[in-house]
Amino acid sequence: MGVSVIFNLMPDKIYRLSLDWKPVDEINGLPGLEVLLDGVPLLKMLQDWESTLESDDSKKVTLGHGPIIYWHSQFLHGWLNEKIYEDAVASPAKASVLGCTCGELGCNPLEISVTLTEETVTWSDFFQFFQSFRPDYIFAPLTFHRDQYEAEVRRAISTAPA
Repeated sequence: MGVSVIFNLMPDKIYRLSLDWKPVDEINGLPGLEVLLDGVPLLKMLQDWESTLESDDSKKVTLGHGPIIYWHSQFLHGWLNEKIYEDAVASPAKASVLGCTCGELGCNPLEISVTLTEETVTWSDFFQFFQSFRPDYIFAPLTFHRDQYEAEVRRAISTAPA
């Protein structure tokens, strides 16, 4: 059995969440949600981290991820643990923070558990339903100030392209 490798940017750090709707399709400018932690894209952080562990692209889990496409913006309510309806895409206790490169959220989402307290929001239990992370990949929880996090998620919901 291999040694577990922990993705932990900085223990006990409180991150600032930023969400930007940006064109992800160069042909038609289809908007997708870029998730940034302290100004750095979450997807890039995960891909850079995985590249230090795995040189074979065919074994890289993160290469199948992409931004959540704008028509899936209703699922951002799950980032606040607000289930607006039962859906078949996200697990009941999970929220999708990244989608698939094909644009379909249900194809290859990166899901998390969201825990809210009065002061903080914590992302933990990173999970992929269709393609499990390697068993030696362990993602440490990421924590945010609740007021800043909640305001940013609500802003992203309200500004999602139509």
